[in-house]
Amino acid sequence: MKKPSVLMLAWEFAPHQSGGLGKASQALSQALAPLANLTLVLPQSPATPPPNTFEEVIGLDQYEQQYGLENPLPELAAPLEALHQVPVWLSPYEAAQPTNATAAAPTTFSQLAQPASTPPSLVNNPMPLYEGNLHERVMRYAKYAKAIAANTAFDLIHAHDWMTWVAAAEIKATSGKPMVLHVHSLEYDRSQSTQNWIYQLEKETLQQANMVLAVSHYTAQVLEQHYGIAPHKIRVAHNAITPQAPQRFTTPFNEPLVVFAGRVTQQKGAAYFLHIIERVLAQYQPVRFVIAGTGNLLKNLVEKSASSTAAPYVHFTGYLPPTQIHKLLGMATVYCMPSVSEPFGLTALEAVQQGAATVVSDQCGVKELIPSLPSAPYWNTNEMAAHICQLLEQPLETLKLVARQQAILNDVSWVPTANSVALYYQQVLNPETAQA
Repeated sequence: MKKPSVLMLAWEFAPHQSGGLGKASQALSQALAPLANLTLVLPQSPATPPPNTFEEVIGLDQYEQQYGLENPLPELAAPLEALHQVPVWLSPYEAAQPTNATAAAPTTFSQLAQPASTPPSLVNNPMPLYEGNLHERVMRYAKYAKAIAANTAFDLIHAHDWMTWVAAAEIKATSGKPMVLHVHSLEYDRSQSTQNWIYQLEKETLQQANMVLAVSHYTAQVLEQHYGIAPHKIRVAHNAITPQAPQRFTTPFNEPLVVFAGRVTQQKGAAYFLHIIERVLAQYQPVRFVIAGTGNLLKNLVEKSASSTAAPYVHFTGYLPPTQIHKLLGMATVYCMPSVSEPFGLTALEAVQQGAATVVSDQCGVKELIPSLPSAPYWNTNEMAAHICQLLEQPLETLKLVARQQAILNDVSWVPTANSVALYYQQVLNPETAQA
C-alpha cells in the first residue's frame, strides 16, 4: 500500500513546548515516519533536528530564510538552543482573552478570520507566535502555513489542536485535500465555557474536518456532547509513552512527598489540590507537598496556603522545565492529578513510569489505559485525600500496585498509536472502505 504524504501542522515540538502537546506531537510524528511521508510545519525549528525520517521539517522562523523573501537577522541563523523556554503563562492553553492591554481579542470565529493588515515579517519577530495577541499569531501561522502548502505535495492535512486549525481549514479550502484534526485539549476542558472565540473556532473547524482524532474516549464524548461532532467522524488515538527505566531521586525531605505538576489553573484542579492537602494533613502527618507550575491561580493559591495550617508543608516551585519535572516525579511518593477535565493526562503515565503512586480524577482519559489508578470525582476532595493516605499508609501494597501499573506501560508505546493513525489516514483517503 502506498504511503500517504501528510502535511502535519503543529504548534509545539520539543524542546519548544509548554505541556504535553509538544511531547505527544513529536513522539507520534516519529512513530508515524515509517508509515507516512510527513512534512512538518512548526512555529519554530527544533533545536535538535528530528531523526532523518521526515520528508521535511519547516519551522516558520526559518520560512522567509528558506524561500529567500528577506535577509534573516543574525539571531535566526544561531542555534535554536539559545532561545528561551516558552513561559507557561504565555501558553495558548490559558483562558481565551487578550494577552496585552492594547488590543481586544475577537469575540467570534468570523471576526478572528477577518483579514488584518499584512502581518509583520517573521524575520523581524524571531519568536512571534507566543508573544502579543494570540489570535494574531494564530492568523500569522495560517498565512505562512498556507504559503508553504502551496509549494508542497501532500494527500491530506493533519493538524494538532486549535492553534493550527485555521491554517488547516484554509489549506483544505484551497487544496481540496481532506483534513484530520487532532484533539489534545479543548476550550471546554480549559474553561468549561462555550461562550468565547476559541470555543467557536474549535467548533466551526471541527465541523469542517473529514475526521477528528481524540486522545481518549473521554474526549470523544466531550466532542459529541459539547461540540456536536457526529460519532462516525471521531476516532480515538490514545497518547502513549516512550519506554524508559524508572529513575528514582533522593528528596530533600525526610517525609513522604506528594506532587502536583501542571498549569496552576481551573482545568487542572489546582484549587482542589489545596483542599486535598488540608484533608491529607488532617489524617496523616508529616507529609510534604510540592506544587510545580504556574498559571492564573498561582498567586491566589500561594496566598491561601500561606494563611492556612498547611503552610509549613507546602512548597511552590513555579515553572519547571521538563528535565526538572522528570526529576520531581522521580522523587514523588504520590503524584496527584485532580483535573476538572483532562483529555488524557500524559504526566500521569510519566509519574507511574518513574515509580510514583498516582491518584487522578475520574475526569482523566489516562484511566482508559491504566484502570487501576485510584480515582475520585475532581470535586470529592475527601475521597482523593483518602486515596493518598491509603497509599502512604500501606507502602508495600503501594509498591506492588505501581509495579503492576508499570507492567501495563510496557505495552503502551507510540507504535500501536501510530499504526492506528496510519489506518485512519487510509479511511480518510478511501472513505468507501472506512468503518464507523
